[in-house]
Amino acid sequence: MSGHVLADGGEGETPLVPLAILEAYAPPAWAHPLGGGGMGNGIGNGPVGQHAQQAQQLGQGEGGGGDSVVALGRALLGVGAMCLEEAARPVVSPRLMEVVVTVLERWADTLMEVVVTVLGRWADTYLLQEEPASPSLEAAFGGGPGQARHAQHAQHGGPAVLEALVQLLLVALTRFPGETTLHEAACHKLLAPLARRWGVSRLLVASSAWASLTRAVGEGAPGVVGLAGKVQRRLVQGVCLAAEGLRGEAGVDGAMEGAAERYIADVLRYTVAQLQALGAEQDSALLQRADTLQRLSGLLESMRGAARGVLPHTQAAIFLQASYYLLAFTLFTAVSQPLVALLAACCHHPAVVALILKLAAELAEGVVGALSASQAGALFAWALELLRVYASRNLGQISVQAGALQAERQAERYKDLRALLKLLTNLSHRDWSDTSALASAEARQSAGDDVAQVVFAGLDIILPLMSVDLLKFPKLGRQYFTLLAYMAEVYPERVATLPPRLFQVLLGTLRFGIGLSGDAEVTQSVFEAVSALAKFHAVALAGGRPGLGQNNDPTEPNSPSPLGQLMQSILHRLLQDDSGHEAADHAAEALLPLLLAEGAVLQAEGEAMIAGLPDQAAKEKVAQAFLQLTAGIERSLDRGNRQRFRANLLRFAGEVRGAVRVR
Repeated sequence: MSGHVLADGGEGETPLVPLAILEAYAPPAWAHPLGGGGMGNGIGNGPVGQHAQQAQQLGQGEGGGGDSVVALGRALLGVGAMCLEEAARPVVSPRLMEVVVTVLERWADTLMEVVVTVLGRWADTYLLQEEPASPSLEAAFGGGPGQARHAQHAQHGGPAVLEALVQLLLVALTRFPGETTLHEAACHKLLAPLARRWGVSRLLVASSAWASLTRAVGEGAPGVVGLAGKVQRRLVQGVCLAAEGLRGEAGVDGAMEGAAERYIADVLRYTVAQLQALGAEQDSALLQRADTLQRLSGLLESMRGAARGVLPHTQAAIFLQASYYLLAFTLFTAVSQPLVALLAACCHHPAVVALILKLAAELAEGVVGALSASQAGALFAWALELLRVYASRNLGQISVQAGALQAERQAERYKDLRALLKLLTNLSHRDWSDTSALASAEARQSAGDDVAQVVFAGLDIILPLMSVDLLKFPKLGRQYFTLLAYMAEVYPERVATLPPRLFQVLLGTLRFGIGLSGDAEVTQSVFEAVSALAKFHAVALAGGRPGLGQNNDPTEPNSPSPLGQLMQSILHRLLQDDSGHEAADHAAEALLPLLLAEGAVLQAEGEAMIAGLPDQAAKEKVAQAFLQLTAGIERSLDRGNRQRFRANLLRFAGEVRGAVRVR
């Protein structure tokens, strides 16, 4: 109850001291002096003035002893301190610890911001107010103007409070093995709020209890290694986030240069060494044992946590340890190759395969924006090697099976495809044609070619595995169509030369995507991909080139070409589907180049639609609408022509829908 009263409700983005507490600290409006000095107009001499002075003294008692908020906060800390005592172990259950951790997390996330004088976002809006909340809160739980790093600010209670909270975190993680719910609460609700803020992290990295925690992680203490994989990920993420506390301010702490990198290296020392050892393991039977697979899963989850928790100034450190090909002379040069070896060795264990692919995607996401030419080439080489190993082991393929086993394999393929799509998307996020890291035009062109090679190698793997059922998963569908739109816009000539079998799969997924409704991101990406392919084909034909070539040949006699089939799908979405109006703007960008390249298909569709109408008036209305659709439209893709066609299409859709959807 005390925690709910003191702490922020957690509904907003930034934790704030509850308004009722702020109002209790603030003196009433009638208590303010009216004229400058003292209590003006004689108010201070009467009982009303005495009451106002008492209100102003709230929270200003000696040592905070008379402040009920401070007292209640200390009482909450007392509950946590009891959990640290050996004598209390018989009565301290995991459920009690769970409640204590949750309550203290809310309290710390609110009042610890008042405690520490920082330059952070919340401190800007709270401590720098014209009327501070309470001097007693700062005295009881504050860190002082020097961020509590020096002895002269020892009178502030913030460092001691933080030390106690870290000790409580250690107890929650190590004293109750197997209590995953408690461990997740400790990492998510107590560690994360403490580690994510720079001012508090400066206190953390100077804390002896925090040193014990980082040492346990770096040395692979049994209490840490035995945690569930998700808990290890969150723990390492929080520990790495605290490295921000080692960053000095401009012109300050210059001697700490490189300290964050050394900190991250120490934290990941055990994880890196173990991954190297397992990757070099020659006993294949050992890698198939359940205990080894469980340990490997924990190591991979820890590396994922590090990839998420390392901030820009220490991203180099994490990538040195996870990628030998970037800086071969570093201590941690042998980790990425073991990951490839482990992918091959554990190909029959889908959970491990998915974790390796997820780790690769997250590493690429964190570093791809700041690589040199040689580093970029090494990253692409590693990604391509991973993809080739994945393909050579026939991973993701599903045999004909029924029932629950088929559903389980489908779920496994979904996880693999999502991780692969994320990896390819992260590699393609950077514009390699415009970057200062790649000094020469040749280097930029080479990087662009390399990323295209990797992404299309990935598409060669993904397209045969893709199905309509998988695209119904929203997250997978968004990632797939976003990547497809990017590749069609940037590398249309590469898409045009895909093997016919893969190109037909790609077109089949696009036709399915055109019909999807309710997801604006998917709708936009699908039409962008169709537009890019159609523009490439139309411009190529106008210049006497083959465009899509044989990939646009009809697959059956008397049937439309693949682009013509896309036009049919778009017209059906616009005119027949309930959500057609949602796609009209995006459809205009795709339909114009399709019209220029496949005008006969539009005419055939119009004739078939008119013939199917029973009413003569409706036939005449639809025929006129088809004529007006192309009125004033030139064989050009310039901006003015596109705008005219969009306006025509909006009118066309409104008129024709009313005629063909009569029930």
